Amino acid sequence: MKCRTALKALRQPGYPKSDRISASSINPAYIAGFFLFQYPGFHSHESGDSPLKKLYISNLAHEASEESVREIFSEYGTVRSIQVAKDIFTGQCRGFGFIEMEGHEARAAISGLDGKFFKGKNLRVRFAEPKGKHGGRRR
Repeated sequence: MKCRTALKALRQPGYPKSDRISASSINPAYIAGFFLFQYPGFHSHESGDSPLKKLYISNLAHEASEESVREIFSEYGTVRSIQVAKDIFTGQCRGFGFIEMEGHEARAAISGLDGKFFKGKNLRVRFAEPKGKHGGRRR
């Protein structure tokens, strides 16, 4: 379907006749490659692994540390990165953090840990929402 769209765009009247192409004169693999380079999010990863997913963890206890959070999440897969927000003055956990895991491992962690009782509080685990066009903070 995408190949037909590309061919249609290349055969528009605005293009000079010398630049126009017909459907029989182009290799479909070339068009597929064109879309892979044109739209980076369109292609699948070459390694076969699912891409990293960022998880947002909220309702963490003040006693929670990166090590303790990593420990409970490592039961569901490899934790690639972890960031627990800490108070500047006291060094205590501010109650939320972010973790990056592989896609299938992240889904397993969400289903297993969302609502789980951890250090006196029920965890909330969700996929992290991307930042808005102006950054993370609203002003």
